[in-house]
Amino acid sequence: MNLYDVEENRAIIIPRDVTEANSAVKNYIIDKDSPVIGLDCEWKSRFASCPVALIQIATEEQSILFQICRFESKHRLPKLLSSILLDERITKVGVGIEEDVRRILLQFQIPVRGWLDLRCLAVRKDFFSLFLVQQFQNFELKLSQDAPLTDSILKGRRSSFMPKLGLEKLVADILHRSLPKLFNIQVLGNWEAFELSQDMKIYAAADAAASLDIFLGLDEARHCTLVNTNYNL
Repeated sequence: MNLYDVEENRAIIIPRDVTEANSAVKNYIIDKDSPVIGLDCEWKSRFASCPVALIQIATEEQSILFQICRFESKHRLPKLLSSILLDERITKVGVGIEEDVRRILLQFQIPVRGWLDLRCLAVRKDFFSLFLVQQFQNFELKLSQDAPLTDSILKGRRSSFMPKLGLEKLVADILHRSLPKLFNIQVLGNWEAFELSQDMKIYAAADAAASLDIFLGLDEARHCTLVNTNYNL
């Protein structure tokens, strides 16, 4: 199976300051009227309550890495970046995106709107019907094609089967590519560093881009009801 290559169809953009961040959002998302974007976040340690250090947003042509350390405050995002996160008309897709949304709210006081966990969409579409029969026998998930996706369903990810539907598996089953999750980069990488290594840039860009490509790969995705969850502060 070939590796998922984020640089094959996308440019990796890293704004150097607030001005460039706002310009990137305007030029690549707002002006292009992007209806769906991939969203992911990174923080220094997966085992501690560290602040968000990086927000990745992918369009069909770019993967933009917003480094929080390059902004004026670690608790305030550039205006246009905040605006697209708040805009429910722009769907944000990701795997396990609920944790990213929660952290963005706690750190920046921004309730991300119009977000969708791709694992729920894949199950909803019955893309993994055989996989469900074989591996999900202990989990009851009854959805009709018209049933809305709800926060309670998203919280079902905490059940035993959801970790098996990670980004790596979705990339393999839907995009027919390999996307290895490298522990030394994901967990041990210093995402708060002002200069990220090339491997870290590619890893981060690929996470958001692969999420968008999975969404586009599910041919009925556009017909599904979207999640719009507002966490209480």
